Amino acid sequence: MVKRTPFFTVSVLNVVSRIKLPVSQRKSFRVLVSVEGSGTVTDPQGNVTAIKRGETLLVPEAIPYVNIASKHEEPLKVITIYIE
Repeated sequence: MVKRTPFFTVSVLNVVSRIKLPVSQRKSFRVLVSVEGSGTVTDPQGNVTAIKRGETLLVPEAIPYVNIASKHEEPLKVITIYIE
């Protein structure tokens, strides 16, 4: 599901195993809000941040992408927000 406004875009990601999420190509930071499950967010330098339901991460525009992975085959649902 994607919702666009003139100012920002909100989408829902259902991560079953792992996805690569582009960040810098949008020319905006990304807000990641975990609403279900748990997993990890890894940047290109290998820095790993755990994320679980109810937690929020701010990913700077300078990071080209992040890998989001669910934990233990449990789906991870993440809302992403970026500025248009």
